[in-house]
Amino acid sequence: RLSDRAAHAFTRGFYLALAVGRTVGEAFHLGRAAVEGAPEVRGSEVEADKFVLLLRPGVVAEELPPPFPALPRDPHWQAPGRIAALCLSPPPEAFLGRNVETYQVASAVLERRLTTVVGEPGVGKSALAQAAASYLCDRHY
Repeated sequence: RLSDRAAHAFTRGFYLALAVGRTVGEAFHLGRAAVEGAPEVRGSEVEADKFVLLLRPGVVAEELPPPFPALPRDPHWQAPGRIAALCLSPPPEAFLGRNVETYQVASAVLERRLTTVVGEPGVGKSALAQAAASYLCDRHY
């Protein structure tokens, strides 16, 4: 079983690598590296190992030509990290039933930037703020 966050990190790194002229083999390795370096992916090394490049027998990934040869190759390109995600811990895995509150906090942040979440101790204020921040980060706000 593969986590959604790992799939997102891999897909982003893999296809961006192809878009800058890398081969399928190079893009695959960069996609796995993007998973390993993604702070929002729990157990990132284990998740990265779940990706398998399936090739025909006798085909070597590094020998395949880039699928988009017309695109200019950038030899210094690396899979991008998410700057905002570096300061966020992963959102709670089982954060259910609070979509409305998450949307309200995210909307408030977009309107005012400084937003305070208040409530009794233990009701999940931090988890709510974390989920809203993750929501905004995933959408590049």
